[in-house]
Amino acid sequence: MAEQNLHGENQFSFSELPAKREQLNGALRSLVLDGFISVAPSPGGFLFGLNERGREFVKSMQSEYAAAYMETVKKTHRMLGKTSDASLLSKITRQAMDALKRR
Repeated sequence: MAEQNLHGENQFSFSELPAKREQLNGALRSLVLDGFISVAPSPGGFLFGLNERGREFVKSMQSEYAAAYMETVKKTHRMLGKTSDASLLSKITRQAMDALKRR
């Protein structure tokens, strides 16, 4: 999605999504409780989205890293926003296997 990994290049980059699942759940819980995002039920589970307080907080973050991160988030959402977790993990696995073959 990005020209470079904003968290640095490492041999475990393809395992980041599965490894961060639990951390993500905790972060979502905190963001809801702190009033930065809203949650709504949907047929497939829950939908999370920035509310006004969250948007104001995002606007307050002014740094090169924040700008690069936001651009990557937008690009990722455009490309993968409607992709299921199973499909996403399948894509990650294929890319990891391809990367290993190139070594």
